[in-house]
Amino acid sequence: MTDETGAGVGTGRAEMGEAWGRIDLLSGEIRTNEPGTKLTRLERAVLVYLAVKRGGSREEIADTLFGHLDLESAHNTLKVAICRARRKCGLPPIVNWSDGRYALTECPLDELRATESAVRLTRQARRRLCAGEMARFEAYAQRLKRRVKDPWACEPWFEPIEWRLGHLNREVCTVLATDALLAGDPARALGLAIEYEDGESLDEEPREIAIRAYHALGNRGAALAEFLRYERALERELGIKPGENLRNLAFKGIAQ
Repeated sequence: MTDETGAGVGTGRAEMGEAWGRIDLLSGEIRTNEPGTKLTRLERAVLVYLAVKRGGSREEIADTLFGHLDLESAHNTLKVAICRARRKCGLPPIVNWSDGRYALTECPLDELRATESAVRLTRQARRRLCAGEMARFEAYAQRLKRRVKDPWACEPWFEPIEWRLGHLNREVCTVLATDALLAGDPARALGLAIEYEDGESLDEEPREIAIRAYHALGNRGAALAEFLRYERALERELGIKPGENLRNLAFKGIAQ
């Protein structure tokens, strides 16, 4: 099965929520040949850049990652970083072509795209997760939770991927929280909604999940407080009010 980009969905290790290869964009982890062997920041940067850009020329990579150095130093730094990354990762994940371009022997972006498609299809289904789906989404959530932002998270070449990973994390939390509500576990749904809300104060969806969870727990006061906090945030930041459905849900426990 493929999505509109042609990437496989729900097959192989992605079906179990596992990383496909050595470079895992979801968690930010890169497997090395020997346990305990660590990549330096520069070695990680080169590997992640190649993963995100699907390869690049020596000049392009050196200018993007080591542009603060003079040309010769930048090229030498890149050469050393690639040699060491190859050695630490065992069978070389980096290949270089005769035209001076470098590329990876695996494509982590394909897994990210397949994961996004799997999450989107699951959300569209609007039903309880089966055991296999639950295991897969729990694995996605754990990998995303382990992720530590690298220094280049806000760099132009990585910023679109950073946004996609943040969005994916929120989507996974939503799937798990919605399933928890359907399963009659509002406490778990509330915990996931609070985790989702972190840094997303203007997003309505986690507020709705939290309000539903508070009502299910019999805590109408907390449901109203959640709505009022959100209402104040929207008015302060955007000068608008929440939708009528969310207001009805908060004050009456129902939504149109």
